Amino acid sequence: MNESVKVTKLVLFAFALLVFSAAPAAGVEGGTLGIDASALKYFPYPAVAGGYVEVWITVINQHPTITATNASCVLKPKYPFSLDEPPEYLIGAIAPSLTALVKYRVRVDQAAVEGSNELVVECGSKEFPAAEVKLYIDVKGEPHIALNPSIVVVPEVPAAGEAFRVLLNVSNVGSGLAKRIEARVATDGELVVARQPVYVSELGVGESAVLDFSLAASRNARATTHENTLTISYEDKQGKAGAAVFYFGVKTREAGARLAVSRIRTTPEVLVQGEKVSLEVRIENYGDGKADNVRAVLGMDGEEYSAVVGRIVGGDRANANFFIPVVREAGVVYKKIRITYEDSEGLHAVEEPLQLVIQEKTDLVVPIIIAVIVATVIFLYRNRLKEFIGWRRR
Repeated sequence: MNESVKVTKLVLFAFALLVFSAAPAAGVEGGTLGIDASALKYFPYPAVAGGYVEVWITVINQHPTITATNASCVLKPKYPFSLDEPPEYLIGAIAPSLTALVKYRVRVDQAAVEGSNELVVECGSKEFPAAEVKLYIDVKGEPHIALNPSIVVVPEVPAAGEAFRVLLNVSNVGSGLAKRIEARVATDGELVVARQPVYVSELGVGESAVLDFSLAASRNARATTHENTLTISYEDKQGKAGAAVFYFGVKTREAGARLAVSRIRTTPEVLVQGEKVSLEVRIENYGDGKADNVRAVLGMDGEEYSAVVGRIVGGDRANANFFIPVVREAGVVYKKIRITYEDSEGLHAVEEPLQLVIQEKTDLVVPIIIAVIVATVIFLYRNRLKEFIGWRRR
């Protein structure tokens, strides 16, 4: 009886020992007591692109009785992170229920984009499998504003006294957000900015915007390329101020001329068919630029008459004189005066209307007879008056 009891107790003890050893314990990695790792902190916060960030990791031996020997951590960096030192950090032994502190110095790539980036570390020992910890590190990017060299000017070459637009394309080629963007243009004084500054609310990484400036060339602006300065101020995501300065040129030309006929005078004032006539045509330059090689052409009775004027500066006038030996047409005659000239814009030709009233010769018979009669009466009257005065003197 006693022997059977002893055997039963041994069997129950062995069974209990087997069950206890096979029962899962609370912990990590499938409930096995062992190494656990967690992120403690990183500095600076946020990490800065192009700089370093220090990462602290706590490694815990959760087992109450077994020492973790040859404990180590391996950092597995991926872009934008890298290491200047080996990725494995050797800890050594970690006593039961104790903690070790691991520190890494991680490089952040200069072109790192602003945002949260993952960093993975695995920690384990000879006795226990590795535990993985994932860290999410916020990276602060640096905005960088660049000016596209392709500048659009409308019109392409404005004239002195002319308004125009300048379209400047800017991009954020940095790694961080740029916000509260303000752009101003400073000129050489011969160009005037009509409206500024130009605002852009924000530019994300890789985004672009067009700065639309309205300018005008002064009336005395030289025909040259004017150097201008573009200043852009902005803030990064944390509110830190930044600025960028660029230079661009705008080519201008002399102002153009604008010619028109302002007056026509004929000699005699009453034109008669078959008689000679002189025309004085006043040509005015209503533009700001000079007109060179000014020439006026008038067609009359199948003939072409021309007058060379030369140069007319802006705001000035000159006369084109025509002499027509014989006027063959009669009645209301409509003609055109063609004016050709050159200015900074090239060769031009304009036509101005001309209306002449020419009397026929037959229309003058009655006036001539009346004139003869009046002259005869005056002659006779004067003779009679002389006779009367002579008679009184006697």
